[in-house]
Amino acid sequence: MELTDDDLAALDAECRNLGIVWFASAWDAPSIERMRPWKPPFWKLASASGTDLDLVRATRKAADETGATVIASTGGMDEEQCDRLVAALGTKRTILLACLMAYPADNHLLNTLTMLTLGQRYGVPVGWSGHERGIQISSSMVAMGAAARFLVPHLPWGPAVIERHLTLDRSMRGSDHAASLEPSGMRQLVRDIRAIESSLGDGRKVVSEAEAVAAKRLRRVVT
Repeated sequence: MELTDDDLAALDAECRNLGIVWFASAWDAPSIERMRPWKPPFWKLASASGTDLDLVRATRKAADETGATVIASTGGMDEEQCDRLVAALGTKRTILLACLMAYPADNHLLNTLTMLTLGQRYGVPVGWSGHERGIQISSSMVAMGAAARFLVPHLPWGPAVIERHLTLDRSMRGSDHAASLEPSGMRQLVRDIRAIESSLGDGRKVVSEAEAVAAKRLRRVVT
């Protein structure tokens, strides 16, 4: 359920070799101290930690020391609890993840529009922490995250942040495996997300070079 210091060192070496950025969820103050030497670019607050305001403030302080960003999941929290979370975190270098705290989560319960609610209510970048089966919902959240940037236009929005759990075998024992993706599923999710990202554009309605020729040939003008 947790990594030793030797595990973290091995993880760091492998990620450096592969060019992958890594970080971890610190669930208590001692874990924050163990993570400090690695200077992670992100600090993650799990949904279960969002109401522990002492931990939230300690995480914010650790992130501020190096200019890192805090990513906070909001599963199992109502608006009042989210208000307290954001008040403790602040909105600078903060990303909020919409989430249903169930493993696995049934699609009809996901209420994915809460991601837009978080963006509108707090004016911060948003993302999706998915525990649902399959990859369709997580893929669609990328497009929804892009829509959210138009609701808060002053922010430097990028693609939505997507969190999914990874397992080697979804049939393994444990609460997480059924809600996780196997390597083949993770590859498909990344493939689909990259395709959606490439299609988003900047939202300006102009005639592109690709359609200009067809428009000239086919357009009808009525005056």
